[in-house]
Amino acid sequence: MTVRVSLTHAYVGRDKTFPMGGVQRSEGIVPSTTVAMITDPPAPAHSSEPSASIRGRGLILDRSTVVFLACAGVLIVAGGAVAAVNSATPFGHGSWLAAYLVLVGGVSQGVLGAGRLALHAPRPTPALLRAQLVLWNLGSLAVAAGVLADASPLVTVGSVALLWALALFATGARGVRREVRLRAVVYLAIIVGLAASVVVGSALADAIPGAWL
Repeated sequence: MTVRVSLTHAYVGRDKTFPMGGVQRSEGIVPSTTVAMITDPPAPAHSSEPSASIRGRGLILDRSTVVFLACAGVLIVAGGAVAAVNSATPFGHGSWLAAYLVLVGGVSQGVLGAGRLALHAPRPTPALLRAQLVLWNLGSLAVAAGVLADASPLVTVGSVALLWALALFATGARGVRREVRLRAVVYLAIIVGLAASVVVGSALADAIPGAWL
């Protein structure tokens, strides 16, 4: 708020009355000062929150989502490279590895990491986000390495890590608003489907938990 002070000078003459009834204007003058304070209207406060017209125009990617998408992109590119190598010089499980890296390591990770934004759920804690990221990527690589090396224990470790990561991703569908509950149902259905594929894949590799079936 700005305050401006305006000074106005007025000169007031004093009359002098003589005994004979005459009135004479005195030459003396007394200055009178009037102070006026003019205030400007307060400037509108600038809020750090976006206005209602700006919010909701689209999904804004936060840092953690960008990291998920970056890791997914790396695994998709790796799957493409494996497919190219396998096409030139085929090797055991080459086609499977290429598809696995693209679909499980890449696409699934991108859907899980960015899908929570559509739920408008409370933001997970940094520790939870790190656990999801580490478990999914290490689990994916462990399963791939176990299949290539024909090492069932390694497949088991990777499968358990993937299932653990899926359970953590499922917590992101809690506490959503009523208008996005259908999206939450779809998100959970994707998680259940991926969990089933992990179990079936471990069974094909004769590893736990699929070996229990």
